[in-house]
Amino acid sequence: LLQLIKTAIAEGSVSQLTLKVEPNLQQYRQLRSALATYRALENTPITEKSHKGKIKKIVNSFERITKIELAMERLRWLPEMTAGQSIIVNIPAFQLWAIDATEQNNTPVLNLNVVVGKAIKNQTPILMAEMRYVEFMPYWNVPPSILKKEIMPKLAANPNYLVGQNMEVVSLKNGGMRVRQRPGGKNALGRIKFIFPNPEGVYLHDTPSKSLFGRPRRDFSHGCVRVQNPNELAQFVLKNQEGWTQDRIANTLKTNEHHQVSLKTSIPVLFFYTTAFYEQNDKLTFYNDIYGHDATLLAALTKVGDVPDSAFIGSEPELPSEPLNTPTLEPDDSQMFLVPPQAHEPLTP
Repeated sequence: LLQLIKTAIAEGSVSQLTLKVEPNLQQYRQLRSALATYRALENTPITEKSHKGKIKKIVNSFERITKIELAMERLRWLPEMTAGQSIIVNIPAFQLWAIDATEQNNTPVLNLNVVVGKAIKNQTPILMAEMRYVEFMPYWNVPPSILKKEIMPKLAANPNYLVGQNMEVVSLKNGGMRVRQRPGGKNALGRIKFIFPNPEGVYLHDTPSKSLFGRPRRDFSHGCVRVQNPNELAQFVLKNQEGWTQDRIANTLKTNEHHQVSLKTSIPVLFFYTTAFYEQNDKLTFYNDIYGHDATLLAALTKVGDVPDSAFIGSEPELPSEPLNTPTLEPDDSQMFLVPPQAHEPLTP
């Protein structure tokens, strides 16, 4: 920051300094314009004739101003996105957007409903990673907590429970064992799984529980993100992959054979959290703060005013001892060969 200011002084461009450090994103520019509009509305004088309606509008505009400001703040944290394909999940919107920057502006953007992690104890983490693999007909490795609390009692009551759920017991090299669900219609991950190795061990996947997508609020998972129409996402992800036509994808989904595809070019995946967002057709939409992240961020930003100017030009700031986002979740063991081994069990979908 200090060098940036020195350069601006030397070049006589201090007045342009703010514009230089702003994100070069259309979303950011749209939010900035909306913020000016709502602030103007808030500052409109109240007359006796418009008193009741005006008070209500001011209350609503104040809430929306806060959400827009926090959305703009979060956009400042993002690294530069690539010019090709990218996938964005906005957690409180329960939606996914698959974007290809190489396509023309009038090309429809793929927009899918999703189910995210439960608000109380299984929040989907905020992250950015690179999608490298697609799995057709994946296995689901049952986490020890699910095995102990749910599977074992059912198995005790019904010795054929594992058979009925298309599950099997697998021996591990360390002498232990685990239960996994074979590919098929009952599999908890559905028929497609999209893998982007990350420390939280989350991923995008299909689900047999289709009815949940019809609900307005969709935080029901254990941290991973379920996709309503994963075959459409697979077509987007594999469209530049030689030999993977729409027909081949459809035929692969008709079998129960496990198959993994390595992507020729990885695709950035962003799990984002913002309660104000411009959707398609330039529609500004506001969402409920399902995880309480807005309140946390607002409190953190409020404290900035107490920091002396010298703090901004001194030594490197210390990293926070605890992140503002969600706790680390257990990794999925299908990614163990992609990242350094960890002594954790797989994440429940």
